[in-house]
Formats: sequence, structure tokens, C-alpha cells
Amino acid sequence: VVKGLPQEQQAEVDAMAAAINAAIAALDELPADYSKVEAAQAKMPSDLSGYTSESKLALISAVTAVPAGLKISQQAQVDAYAKAIEDAIAGLKLKPADYNAVDAAIAQIPTDLSIYTDETVAALNDVLESINEELDFTQQETVNAYATAILKAIEELEVKFAGEGRVLIRPSGTEPLVRVMIEGKDQKVIDKEA
Repeated sequence: VVKGLPQEQQAEVDAMAAAINAAIAALDELPADYSKVEAAQAKMPSDLSGYTSESKLALISAVTAVPAGLKISQQAQVDAYAKAIEDAIAGLKLKPADYNAVDAAIAQIPTDLSIYTDETVAALNDVLESINEELDFTQQETVNAYATAILKAIEELEVKFAGEGRVLIRPSGTEPLVRVMIEGKDQKVIDKEA
């Protein structure tokens, strides 16, 4: 570019300006660096079948949201896509364990536990209180063991008096009350239950 040319050389100046504009238009911006996106994608588990649908969908959405061909001026946007993928990987949640056997075992617990000894009812309650309901499918054996322990505790429930006494409950025919009678061989047990 030559400055200070006379008016009659305006055509040359215009040609130089057009050449500069053409050179600017021909500039191709460098592509953005996708290496952080690629590194984040490399951290993805190869098998997503053990994760919840919601957390898998979040990861797949983060990966598919990354557009190709962004320029260096959009590098912050590309880096944000990489972070979104890493956040989605960190947010993957394992599928929960199957508690159906535990639920089925609990359904077998007698509705009236008052007819069983305190010790055996306490043992059953201890088993029920030990159940962790937040386990994932990788801990299915533990969940299955809960069901087995419940069934065993149910089998071990002992009826009070065990054939050596009885509790008789009957409504009064003449008054608005219920009569309770306890019979047994051991007066201490009778006193305790009364």
C-alpha cells in the first residue's frame, strides 16, 4: 500500500483496497482444538447397560450435542462441551438392585407378631433394620441374602407358650368389653404376658 498518491491514481488505490479485502475474505480461521472433547469421550464406559436410563441419556445427549467444525474463536464453547461430557460421566448412576425377593419375603411376615416370643420377634426386626435399600445391581448377592435372612427369621419365630399354655380372648356377651385369659405352666411367663 502506497500512501499519498495523486488523485489520478485512485484506480490503483481502489485495486489495492480490493486486494486487501479479497485477502481478508480468503483468510481461513484456524479450527478449534477438540482434544479435550476427545479425551472426555475416551473416559466413557464402553458398556452403559448397567446404568440408569436417565443418566445414560444425559451422557448421550452431552456427546451428541458437540458440533463439528467450530473455529478457534469458539474454543470456549468446545471446552464447555468437553466439560459437559465429563459431568455426564460423573453423573452416571448404576441401576438399583432388584428387591423383589426381599419384598416377597417381607410379605410372608405374619401380621400378628404378638403371638411370638419377644426374642424371636426382635431377631426378625434386627434383620429388617439391617436392610440397605440403596444398593445397586452390583450388590445383588447382598440383597438376595437379605431375603434369605428374612425367611430364616420367619421360620425361627417361636409361638409364646409353645403348646404349654394359651391366651383366650373373647368379647363379653353382656358388656362392651373383651375378656382375656392366660393359662400356662409357668407363672412368671403368665405374669409377663398379662
